[in-house]
Amino acid sequence: PVSCPYLEKKKTSDGQVSVMSGSELVNLMKGRDLILVDVRSPKEYKSQRLMKAINLPATPEMAVTKPDAKAVLQSVARMGKFVLRTRTKERKKTVVMSADGKDGPEDPARIIADVLSDAKDLYILDGGFKAFSQQYPMAVGKISLPWFPSVLLENILFLGSEDDAKHLAHLEGFGITHILNVSSDVKNYHENRFKYLRINLPDEVKSDLRAHFQKGFEFLKPEKGKRVLIHCHQGVSRSSTMTIAYLMHSKQWSLSDSYHFVLARRPEIRPNPGFWKQLAEFEIQLFGKTTIDDCIDLEKEIEEYQAKNMPDDDLGEEIGEHDTDGLCSRS
Repeated sequence: PVSCPYLEKKKTSDGQVSVMSGSELVNLMKGRDLILVDVRSPKEYKSQRLMKAINLPATPEMAVTKPDAKAVLQSVARMGKFVLRTRTKERKKTVVMSADGKDGPEDPARIIADVLSDAKDLYILDGGFKAFSQQYPMAVGKISLPWFPSVLLENILFLGSEDDAKHLAHLEGFGITHILNVSSDVKNYHENRFKYLRINLPDEVKSDLRAHFQKGFEFLKPEKGKRVLIHCHQGVSRSSTMTIAYLMHSKQWSLSDSYHFVLARRPEIRPNPGFWKQLAEFEIQLFGKTTIDDCIDLEKEIEEYQAKNMPDDDLGEEIGEHDTDGLCSRS
């Protein structure tokens, strides 16, 4: 398998600060694990802004590289309360956004990032507000972001739920052209607007999704201008399984890399145990071994699924008897 390059954080040219892409930010904006700092002027901020963004205008005296220690200390003192808040939000990512996100020490986002250097999980937005608002205009000025699919491969591949699949304005905003519906319980909402493929399967451990992988891969084959949404009912099990399998097939990434790539962009994904087994078997078919043990504890996953969904049934019979120790082996 080929290593997934997206699992490593992108850095500024001097390697000092992590850089976040617009697609990563739009995915984060749907959740609560984000502190977004807008360092543009108050006038720019009031004119157009992103939801929950905190306006902290960057001024020249905030540059920690300046020799005037007094000005630096005054700046840090003014921001002390905010810095403390940022440090204590351990689960949150802090993203600093300037107008155009230029890479260099004079960029306002970098000035603020230097002052916030002790913050955990700190990023500068690549391209700033200008690039983000051009790429995702539907996210500007919104109070919240319901029904937004997760962006996996920018301008190419998206993963979502039934709510995402029926929200026409957002589908058009993302430029979706094709929809892969991996469900038996969600209809094709806009057949006169998009090209569809439906894989009619329930979210059950005995469902053989692997038998439909090749058909899905053909539908997902990249073409110029083609943008595909993969969805099921919740965007958790069936559609995530198809997405992970497609990345393994098309990118030649391992199961572990493909899973963690999707997980970073849609944290709620959780294929059912039957689908995990099919993914591991597909990886063995591709590469001769599986990395499922870097993703989950399959035996524990089976136990938890059975306790919650099938307490009176033999789950082993449902998904097929197998040696989980052997299946989880990397070699």
